[in-house]
Amino acid sequence: MSKDIKYLVLENYIGGNFVPCSKLINSFNPSTGEVYCKVPDSGPEELDAAVRAAKEAFPDWSAKSPAERSKVLNKLADLIEARLEEFALAESKDQADNFCFFPSSVLHHTNDSSQLDLMSCLNYTVRCPVGVAGLISPWNLPLYLLTWKIGRPAVATGNTAVAKPCEMTLVSHPDVPLISFTGSTATARLITERSATYCKKLSMELGGKNPAIIFADADMEQCINLFSLLSQGEICLCTRRIFIERGIYPEFLARFVETARRWKTGVKEHLQKVKGYVALALTEGAQVHCGEGVDKVTLPQQNAGGYFMFPTIISRVKTPLVARKLQAGLMWTNCWLVRDFNLLFGVMKNSGIG
Repeated sequence: MSKDIKYLVLENYIGGNFVPCSKLINSFNPSTGEVYCKVPDSGPEELDAAVRAAKEAFPDWSAKSPAERSKVLNKLADLIEARLEEFALAESKDQADNFCFFPSSVLHHTNDSSQLDLMSCLNYTVRCPVGVAGLISPWNLPLYLLTWKIGRPAVATGNTAVAKPCEMTLVSHPDVPLISFTGSTATARLITERSATYCKKLSMELGGKNPAIIFADADMEQCINLFSLLSQGEICLCTRRIFIERGIYPEFLARFVETARRWKTGVKEHLQKVKGYVALALTEGAQVHCGEGVDKVTLPQQNAGGYFMFPTIISRVKTPLVARKLQAGLMWTNCWLVRDFNLLFGVMKNSGIG
């Protein structure tokens, strides 16, 4: 990573070395609208080099014991923690995932077995490394999701990895047998089509609408602060629809509006997209309580070119009645974001695979 007078210029990390990329993409700071850094726009040549390096490293890395791989990843966690402030400035502190979790978790993964008493046999499965894993993560939690994919699912279990290259070229590369993707359902369809020729193994965490049902005995403050406002509402786990028990609806709405007005958000295209949703809701008879069209945005001079919109709360949105039986892949009751790697994050509707 080299440093320019005005912004950072990032490089690819291939085979243990930082490698400059001939083509770069501007990354903008949403709060100012100015270029914050330039990132590699890696093409087929860079991808081939990365896959080749990962493929060459696979035999030795996959042969190491879980304890040996755990030791290496713990060292990586220490290096990240030693420069945590730099990562915090580059992204935000909440994106610096606890990498130390993955090296220890790989020591406790499970295998399956079944006893065939009539034939005096035992069937069992052993989890083995696959090879080079292609990792495609989205823009909203760069470091968090990169460590999530590299940590336990890929490198800790003996695979090698290629992360953040040109996506579709990676998907169709013959030496990448496994693809892990986090993103939209529409993109997932394209990935499935491109990878079908090679019958690649796919793990996909896709879009969800994440409704929350809040009853009168719930911790209202916790619900308001966590469900919709975590990480500025820009992660797939944030609540998109809230169903509130009628008796607490007025109080919840008032406190939600008050909290939303204190919420600070930061890309231009996303701003226009969200404003379009508000306009659509109004045409369908919804009511806007705060934000777009209600509150006026006043910005300091240094942020005048940024992409800002007040958090907007809308009610009376037309929606089907809550189903008698919830059709959801993962449900939390009286808690939220309690994760277990043995649980599925897909399988229901178009929410993912794996």
